[in-house]
Amino acid sequence: MSFAGDLWKASAIEAMRDVFDRLVFRDYEEVAAGWTESDASKASVVRMQLRVDPVVTLVFAIGDELARDLSAAILGMDDSEVQPEDLQDTASELLNMIGGEMKTALFEKGIEFDLGIPDMLGVWPFAAGDGESSQDVVDGQVRISGRLGEEPVELRILVA
Repeated sequence: MSFAGDLWKASAIEAMRDVFDRLVFRDYEEVAAGWTESDASKASVVRMQLRVDPVVTLVFAIGDELARDLSAAILGMDDSEVQPEDLQDTASELLNMIGGEMKTALFEKGIEFDLGIPDMLGVWPFAAGDGESSQDVVDGQVRISGRLGEEPVELRILVA
């Protein structure tokens, strides 16, 4: 199977919109030009490999402040009680939901794959905008940047 980047991009954008709007009850909005210096300083970053040929990896980043808010809501606790591992669990669960939505959408287009298990890459600084479009398909990589309210999220689709 060759990598149909535009098809993967469209399914990822729709999956993020569905997960955030319907399941997390936050409005998702795409961002056209990458991040700025004012965006969240740190993000929980997780990845999941999809078992397909060629191998596809999803890398998801969510700002720590947003991850803290969502963790508290999901776990029914105060923001101050949320631990770093809760942020990681929330990021992993969101990536699982996005991957599942993508799997359903792409199956309808004739692309089948199995989801891997998300693994935590760590807490990284969000990079400042580099001027490139945040939704381009370039050399086997799709980059999708967006916001939930004022908080940044990003999904990258990488092809081996």
